[in-house]
Amino acid sequence: MPAHSPHADDALTTLASSPLGSVTTCAGCGVVHLHLPVMTLRFEPAAFHELARLLAQACQGIGPDGAAEAEAPALPRPPAVPPRWH
Repeated sequence: MPAHSPHADDALTTLASSPLGSVTTCAGCGVVHLHLPVMTLRFEPAAFHELARLLAQACQGIGPDGAAEAEAPALPRPPAVPPRWH
């Protein structure tokens, strides 16, 4: 992915937010920004979807009390797209 130059906040669309952080996307280039308290990660859309799939799978392996349960079942994988993130 080429370097992503900074832009005005008005070029970003908020997709989701919570006390933990937010997810925005750049209307001009389509980069997805994951904003956390101490960092921002930028993903191509396919890589962000792969991250979301990975996190959903991990969540299935964590019980309500936070303890790891038996190995989480594997989720179906989307078509192979090499994830790239920065």
